[in-house]
Amino acid sequence: MQQVLEKMETSQQDVIAFLLDPQSYGYNNVPVTRIDTHISIVFLVGDRAYKMKRAVRFAYLDYSTIELRKASCEAEVSLNRRTAPMLYRDVVQVTRETDGSLRLGGGASLSSGSWKWRVSISRRCSTEWRWKDI
Repeated sequence: MQQVLEKMETSQQDVIAFLLDPQSYGYNNVPVTRIDTHISIVFLVGDRAYKMKRAVRFAYLDYSTIELRKASCEAEVSLNRRTAPMLYRDVVQVTRETDGSLRLGGGASLSSGSWKWRVSISRRCSTEWRWKDI
């Protein structure tokens, strides 16, 4: 398991580093907290959480391609919006722009292979719900 995660981490390292930088979200001095699971990495920043699907394949789950990760993110938002519309906001891509930089919500074409999909989740609602309370 650890070898699989280390291999994935190497292939997605530049995107992970980008998402750990508060400036990627338009903040300067707001901390970004990283939470790792076996299939995702969650980045907590400001009033949002961004969940990145790891590029992994298990007997019960396949996130090995960009297309599969995109479909999973879209299904997650669609399913969870029915019961938590104030939390599940949208699916956001990270793209590699023509100058080589990464951009959250960028405009690179899907055919470039540079899209990485994220689920954008609100961290708080009117009842002061917090991620850590789960």
